[in-house]
Amino acid sequence: MAGAETEVKDPLPLKRFVYPFPKADTSTADAPKAVEVTDPQHYFLALSNASDGFYPIGNNAQWHGGIHFDKQTGVTLLQSAGIRCIADGEVIAYRIDNRYPKTDYHCGQAPYSSGFVLVRHRLQLPPAPAATTAPTTSGSSAAPPLREPSLVIYSLYMHLLDWVGYQADAKLPRPKFWGDSDTQRVVGGKATDPDPIVKVKGANVRQNGSGSVRIGWLEPGTRVTVEAGTGQWRKIVSIDLGAMRPDSTQKAGQEAPNGWVFIKELDRVDDTHYTVGSKAVDTNPYPSAEESSRKGLNVRRGNSGNTPLIGWLPPGTKITMETGTGAWRKVARIDSGRMTPVLPAQATADASLGWVYFKELDPAPTEPAQCDTVYIPPTPVAIKAGELIGHLGEYKRYLDTHPMSETCTRERPLSHLEIFGSADVPTFIVQSRARAAQLEAKQKTLLKIDAKAKLVHPSVADQTIAVNEGLAVVGTLPKEGTWVQVRRGQFATVARTALSGYQSATNTYADGSILFGAVKQDGSSELAVEAFNALSSDAKQQYPNRKVLRLSGDPLWVERTALGGQSTVMATRSIPAWSAFPLRTGNAQAPEAAYLRVLPIKLLKQTTEADGTRWWEVDIGTANGGTYSGWAREKDHPQVSLCSPWDWPGFEQVRPDDATPSALYARRITQQRQAQPAEEAAMRAEGRQAESGQLFTKLYEMIDTIKDGQLTAEELRQALRKPWLAQSLSRLIIEHDSEWGLPMARWNELDEKMPPSDKPDWEQEKQRIARLRWWDQVRGKHGFPESIRVHHFHPIGIIANFSTRETMPPWLKYAWEEYEKYKGIKETDEPLASAIRAYHNTTNMAGSDSSDPWCASFVNWCMEKANYANSNPIPARAYNWKSDAWPEGETHGTGKGKPYIGAIVVFNFSHVAFIIGKTSTGRIVALGGNQGNYYINVTTVGASAVVEYLKPVGFLVPPEYEDLPVIDDVNSEMSYENTR
Repeated sequence: MAGAETEVKDPLPLKRFVYPFPKADTSTADAPKAVEVTDPQHYFLALSNASDGFYPIGNNAQWHGGIHFDKQTGVTLLQSAGIRCIADGEVIAYRIDNRYPKTDYHCGQAPYSSGFVLVRHRLQLPPAPAATTAPTTSGSSAAPPLREPSLVIYSLYMHLLDWVGYQADAKLPRPKFWGDSDTQRVVGGKATDPDPIVKVKGANVRQNGSGSVRIGWLEPGTRVTVEAGTGQWRKIVSIDLGAMRPDSTQKAGQEAPNGWVFIKELDRVDDTHYTVGSKAVDTNPYPSAEESSRKGLNVRRGNSGNTPLIGWLPPGTKITMETGTGAWRKVARIDSGRMTPVLPAQATADASLGWVYFKELDPAPTEPAQCDTVYIPPTPVAIKAGELIGHLGEYKRYLDTHPMSETCTRERPLSHLEIFGSADVPTFIVQSRARAAQLEAKQKTLLKIDAKAKLVHPSVADQTIAVNEGLAVVGTLPKEGTWVQVRRGQFATVARTALSGYQSATNTYADGSILFGAVKQDGSSELAVEAFNALSSDAKQQYPNRKVLRLSGDPLWVERTALGGQSTVMATRSIPAWSAFPLRTGNAQAPEAAYLRVLPIKLLKQTTEADGTRWWEVDIGTANGGTYSGWAREKDHPQVSLCSPWDWPGFEQVRPDDATPSALYARRITQQRQAQPAEEAAMRAEGRQAESGQLFTKLYEMIDTIKDGQLTAEELRQALRKPWLAQSLSRLIIEHDSEWGLPMARWNELDEKMPPSDKPDWEQEKQRIARLRWWDQVRGKHGFPESIRVHHFHPIGIIANFSTRETMPPWLKYAWEEYEKYKGIKETDEPLASAIRAYHNTTNMAGSDSSDPWCASFVNWCMEKANYANSNPIPARAYNWKSDAWPEGETHGTGKGKPYIGAIVVFNFSHVAFIIGKTSTGRIVALGGNQGNYYINVTTVGASAVVEYLKPVGFLVPPEYEDLPVIDDVNSEMSYENTR
């Protein structure tokens, strides 16, 4: 085990959280698909079905600082691919059982996993909007940027698969952190180089000298001893190194069993010793079928395919390369297999094993550094959110070994997930809430509904749109919203010549009339605008009249479903309408919310008032345990507000000092009426210490809805099935001693309370507890806390809170959405062709199509969707996005700026796009429109082509955005998730 390093370096700030498993889309029963979870209630429902392992009190009534995933949770969570790291961080310790240990209970053996992985993460506050960097004077050095307050937290993954389990399934994915997957590779399916033994030059062996039958062939590098003499043909005395490939149809003579060689084609060592080397001229006449077909990897003298070939790696060879980013990498060592030398070329002194082409190597299956002991990497190993931690292990309990138990013969897959932080958690939360108060409104992504809040229902409609009346949307038709603002009007048929000033982008004339259709002179036929536009010029002459809608009166509100997706319609039925927006906070009505509710607004049904004020449809929990639905307004709504994840909304800190193993055991025994009469009073008194402490007081307040003073596993299950109770439970931050470091003396305190019949099994259980402990081996290493007193978080609570954080600029989300919709579709094909017209309509190129360049219009559309419009009067050209032309924009940094995820980048070949990453060779990876033969796609561009990296004025680029992901495989499966 490695010792602690002399300098503890914090991990980089984490960029995102993910749930430990995706959910299973079982719409295709034989091939369930992985779908990312967005609603935490999906997890709470899954956890409510777990057999045990609830937070913060387990089935055994003892403290439990994490949550369990087992066979029951696997019904709705896709657990077969393994448990994922919940956030970016660093692996600082792990243990993997070679084979599961077993506990010998009196009724049978119970295998269990003691394997774990410990990851540390750093949660860093976003910069305050007021923070600015003063310009430096000429000749002075820039001051280092201020580091924002941060919190180091740890995620723990217990009870993982043993090494035997991995070995039994060669296809089972293995964690990358076991080995350096960036430098360890194996010659596999990507290798393309034929075995050089087919073409390399060696030396023929003859039966009896010149002109006689060939009986074999010496491989390059073979060393031989020959008889002394002066002739050019010599009899081979012995083959000292290497081998001869024999001819299967010929035999050597009795006087020369090793045959004869032509020494002029061998490299001389001395008069009787020669080597098959640079002078050899005979091609291998006996390649095997395998050698003729197999593909391996050439080894070159230098970092180029133009340098001499010095060797060849056969299939299956495992190598370690020196760290690098280029296409060619230096071989540091050969871990398994051997290199076939290709003479006469020799390696250089500084690359004795040569260079290989990285892209033709496969990742090597990684292996754990050690088994059955806690391993601390000398340097923490970086791991990203979503990367594999391991697979569920086996964990059988005492009851699983009992002959009468339903679970006696079944396997019991299980993993435990836990998140905790050390003593600075309270201080950080105070700092975080103070910073949240400084953040911009756009960073408030959560809707908080406090207890006592009342929701709103729509008022009764006070207007009616009559049949055959027309209505038209005010402005543009929004993509979402229950109600839409419209104006009503009457239809009229008029001659085209009586109308003027037609605007194709809005289908309006100068007098405000809206074009609805074209009509023949006799009125016998009417065509909608789209159908009329599709006619030939001659056919259009038959429709000289226009049907137009003439609006009147003040705007009204109608349900958007009444429009059928159109901006202008004729009512075919009576349509209820409202003269004022249907939702008003003055209409808030009982019942009140009985519990705090925090919801990410991106998951809620939204509608918008005329001035842009938003409402969301939500549900709350009432005092009688029921659910009530209604609408909440983003402002001026009592007990309702928007907040940021950095507000830690609803999180409460609890310190249950009296919840010791002994007190919790006493509480359980007395509640279950199992105490002996002589000990009942003492047990009840001790149990009451835990019962009256902060933890149970809070749990009873939240969960004990029937007020019976009990707290059972079934009540915890039922609480998880109610969103508001599950959320409240998941936001308890509990300061408690970790069970993974609790001294065994604390468990020994239970000895005297155990009935005599249970003591043998209890002694076995304590051996299991001792084996599971790991804290003592890790304390102080890589900055890990010395004290076992830490602050525990419910994993789903903290993930749900921070997974709502923006992990990319808002405009980039719209770009990715368009990419997902239109990837692989050419600009002239639908539906992309129509989308391009919509992009152009946000610029002065309104009415244009894909025949006009549209890269800048695509950027403008995305930026406008995110409320970062370019007011430049002609933003339809790439150079209109330069800092000297974009009034609301600026470079990110000095000069041409520096890249970040989502940066608007202008290239010198008159192109504009968004940055999403970089290649290992330093090229820029860009997502944009009108790229690569006229698609919305991802492509790479040399950094030298960049004119500027830009951002909107006032947009603060989080430091983690500047850490561009390395993307070398640009393909059709690209998405935001797989570029991180």
